[in-house]
Formats: sequence, C-alpha cells, structure tokens
Amino acid sequence: MKYVRFYFQLGKQNKDLKPLVDAVSKMEAAGKPMEFKMNLQISRLYPPETSRRFARYLGSLTTPTCDERVVWTVFMNPVEIAPSQV
Repeated sequence: MKYVRFYFQLGKQNKDLKPLVDAVSKMEAAGKPMEFKMNLQISRLYPPETSRRFARYLGSLTTPTCDERVVWTVFMNPVEIAPSQV
C-alpha cells in the first residue's frame, strides 16, 4: 500500500480542496453520515515539480491491524488552505 501525507498551512482558499470541504459541510448540515460523490484530484495538491521535496519510508497502518506494509510519502512543502476550510 502507498499513502501520501500533506502538511497544511493557513493562507488563501484552496480551490482544489473545495469539493471535499463542500461535501463535509453537507454532512455536517445533515447531522448524520451520508454517501456522496465528488471530483477530487489529489494530484493537484502536489507541489510543483521544481519544489517537490519529500521523504519516503516504510511504515505501518495507523489503525488496527497496524500492518507493517505501507510506503509513506510525506511532502515537505505545505499546502495552503483557508481557515474556513480547516
């Protein structure tokens, strides 16, 4: 399994996260879990190739069964996100 982790910093609104933020807002308004579809392209959150610094390491899942079969990729450059999107 491969996982990617991003760090976020407060700043301007991130239009690429808008579909996810809108979906979560709808769930909060409904007050219950619900199913939804969205067009979210995670690759748009990646930093530009010219500044793409990352660390990669072997690790485990963070939830039970905590299997040790995960390759983690952590991008060092934070993704900008507005306070209203947090």
